[in-house]
Amino acid sequence: MQALRRIENSLTQRCGSITKVSAVDPSGAEMRRLRRKPDTESERGRLMEVELRRTTIDDLPYVFSAERHDDNRRFINVWPEEKHREALCDEDIEHLIIESKPLGQYTGFVILAGLKSENRSIEFMRIVVTNKGKGYSRATVRAIKRHAFDNLMMMTDDCR
Repeated sequence: MQALRRIENSLTQRCGSITKVSAVDPSGAEMRRLRRKPDTESERGRLMEVELRRTTIDDLPYVFSAERHDDNRRFINVWPEEKHREALCDEDIEHLIIESKPLGQYTGFVILAGLKSENRSIEFMRIVVTNKGKGYSRATVRAIKRHAFDNLMMMTDDCR
């Protein structure tokens, strides 16, 4: 415990203010982690706002470039152009563009599957965010959850 206090004091001197986070591990022992307090508004997790809209044929060049970009293609299997075009017409798939609000700039795209599933579940086939490190991914996941429950009605009335 004394070693932890020395680390805490050292971090305080080097990094400014810190915050303590305590937790209990499964054995019952208390664990403490130290986190630096955010200094700027963007570090504090300012919630970015995004809007989801259906992908159109005119959006596909952006989708292709986003998917093939070095930052993204190592995490997803790149689809051929024809597969994206088919997804636009497939009733079981929703191909969506992510736009930042209020600027309306491309921020990424999402492909959801299982819209016609009898299990009433949705699959994230693909999520690609091109404007990284600014909170758009988190905002996108929140928007998808809202979209799923409000528009696609994936939740039964008994669970609301």
